[in-house]
Amino acid sequence: MAIDDLLGLGLPVAPNPAPSPPLLKLNARAVLDPSTFQQKWRQLPISVSQEYSMNPQGVAALTTPQSLLQHMQGNSIQCIASGGQAPNFKFFFFAQKAESSSIFLVECVINSASCKAQLKIKADDQSTSQAFSALFQSALSTFGMT
Repeated sequence: MAIDDLLGLGLPVAPNPAPSPPLLKLNARAVLDPSTFQQKWRQLPISVSQEYSMNPQGVAALTTPQSLLQHMQGNSIQCIASGGQAPNFKFFFFAQKAESSSIFLVECVINSASCKAQLKIKADDQSTSQAFSALFQSALSTFGMT
């Protein structure tokens, strides 16, 4: 018997879960020139740095890296530079928070041999970095699954 029941308060036994944070919305038409990207990249601290396991289908789809750029663009994440060759591919992405000037910058290094992606995310607004990281990883997780 729960204490609430003993006291006859009739309160729910389980606490209500905290409301989930609002989903981060990105500007599908974000624009950033390379020199501004480089300047921001040098100035901003890394807010998220992590390794992410990719699905093998996504890694296999990297035989044409352009397909990753198109996939991420479909998720409102733009590529500003890319390069490398198997097994190491490096991509620089950016995104802009919808209805805001807040920018997210991403360095994504994908090792096709280990199926790992190393992400470094920098943001104008540090408080939304984790939400953007989750969104970026979600987009990456569906790459090559179609």
